[in-house]
Amino acid sequence: MPDSCDPCICPDQHYRDSMSWRKAMITLLCRIAGYTSPSVATPQNGAQSADGIYYNGVLKPFKRAFANVAASQTDSPLVTAVAAKELLILAVAAICGDTPTTLTFNSKPVGAGTAISPLLYNDAAGGEVLPHNPAGWMKTNSGEGVSVTTGAGSSTGIIVTYVEL
Repeated sequence: MPDSCDPCICPDQHYRDSMSWRKAMITLLCRIAGYTSPSVATPQNGAQSADGIYYNGVLKPFKRAFANVAASQTDSPLVTAVAAKELLILAVAAICGDTPTTLTFNSKPVGAGTAISPLLYNDAAGGEVLPHNPAGWMKTNSGEGVSVTTGAGSSTGIIVTYVEL
């Protein structure tokens, strides 16, 4: 089929079946956007695959961590620091026991951590769910890990999805 063939008004009916039509639309949209081919387009920040999320054209794999943290803990480790990397928290689930408690996420250097989330109040047998957010809910300082501080009350189970930037 000729390169100049317009899928919307093709007189030769090159786009009769649905797969050809889809390919033609992708090609047309890429031409409009200035891409030469869909396969050479650089993914935008926040574009996702089943394996990770793109930042600056690089696929950053999803990683997960969890911990069961006792009540009244300060800077309890959740994600280990990675040299020269920021950790972007994309999703969180936290559930506490039968007594209400609080939870704060921290960016943790060698010394005391710095809060990177507001104080989250968890009711008895309740908790927090921060759904997947490609922009991230919170981010550590470069080279620092993630820790949590819990209030008096009961233990809290926490699971996070994150990427290293």
